[in-house]
Amino acid sequence: MEILSPNNTRAEIDERLKDFFASGTQIAWIINPDQECVEVCHSPTQRKLLGSGADLDGEHLLPGFRYSVTDLFKSGLGVAADGEMPAASSSSRKALLY
Repeated sequence: MEILSPNNTRAEIDERLKDFFASGTQIAWIINPDQECVEVCHSPTQRKLLGSGADLDGEHLLPGFRYSVTDLFKSGLGVAADGEMPAASSSSRKALLY
């Protein structure tokens, strides 16, 4: 999982994805708090953008795991606009980092 900050560039994120997948990562979620969307990546080039109304899915790595993109960005529940995960959301944080 990668949370974008205003300072991240697309080239920087692309380079991180290459490193992640070269190291064996099977799925990466790039969370964009400003646009309230999540990019689901299965490789550096195979990507899908999810917005409100969609669910993050744990697929074969976390069978049965689903988390609403809308809920991810609700105040106090998920990712704040500054890219931080509030302390009050420890259960959400654990679910997202497994």
